[in-house]
Amino acid sequence: MNKLSSLRAAVLAAMIAAIPLSGCQSESPAASGGALTLWEQGAPSRQRLEDFVTAAVTEGGPGYIRPADRVAVFDLDGTLFTETDPCYTDPYLMVQRTLRDPELSPRASKAVRQVARRTEAEWSGKGKHVPTAESMAANAASTAGMTYDEVRDWVRRYLDAAPGGYEGMVRGDAFYKPMLEVISYLQGHGFEIFVVTGSTRPTARGILAGKVDLPPRNVIGADPRVVATGQGKAKGVEYTPKPGERVVLGKEMATYNNGLNKVFSIATEIGKRPVLAFGNSVGDTSMFEYTLGGQGPALAFMVIHDDPERELGNPVDEGRMRELCAEHGFVPISMKDDWKTVFGPGVAIRQGQ
Repeated sequence: MNKLSSLRAAVLAAMIAAIPLSGCQSESPAASGGALTLWEQGAPSRQRLEDFVTAAVTEGGPGYIRPADRVAVFDLDGTLFTETDPCYTDPYLMVQRTLRDPELSPRASKAVRQVARRTEAEWSGKGKHVPTAESMAANAASTAGMTYDEVRDWVRRYLDAAPGGYEGMVRGDAFYKPMLEVISYLQGHGFEIFVVTGSTRPTARGILAGKVDLPPRNVIGADPRVVATGQGKAKGVEYTPKPGERVVLGKEMATYNNGLNKVFSIATEIGKRPVLAFGNSVGDTSMFEYTLGGQGPALAFMVIHDDPERELGNPVDEGRMRELCAEHGFVPISMKDDWKTVFGPGVAIRQGQ
């Protein structure tokens, strides 16, 4: 751990230790925010989070955070929801729309079909596909002509019917149960939750709809361009839809939301620096550093995919993520050691994955 990280840890520890036994009152009992029952009792990451939250809600204490400033941001893929089932959800759904869906597939161009076939061949051969600019562009093309709500509903219907890489659940249930518990725990202590993901916003809203208690406006992702059905080649700044025209998603991406772009999204859409951040990859480190760079207490947690018995993670990433945590002062969350369950009882990796 570097000197700056050590200083952060020391400051937070001092804040917690300095909370008087009397004279300060917690706004609500700890139990009001729900208990972290799916976490091992002695898990260091659990203790760091509970200590932080206790200090944050203790009025008059040095770690107190006003309710208006209690903002927590979560990555989606690999942090709340599986990203290896056996591949990332966004490109998987692009392939289904482009090659499998009887209504949407005929709309796909030859070029987009070629991208879909290459994407499918990659995850079939390697067991994983990381989204690329090419597959993201194909993703946008595969939803062209649909509204945000139509994509959200299509994603939800498909995921709730599609089997994945696990026995005992469909793809739409592939949430990490301990992380959903963290969201409920934080909401119960007055934190506002935002999901900030590299997946497209319509897909992310579809994944989360009916599964996580979040309004759509709190889901931030990459965005396909929005167009009007009669717009043609006119630029958006120059065009006003006529009565009866639909406003739909276009064939191109307007924004990507990874790396430093996540900080841009947080600054522009939330307008406040978070005090808690949760992620699982290098793409989340800019969001982490932004969270830790404020004036008050803050923590960043990195989910480590180190449990090949219960989750189709990528063990190659484990060492790199632990090094990042040690170097920058991020708090590692070990799936293997810190969680009592990953997806809940009765779920197991499907044989042959």
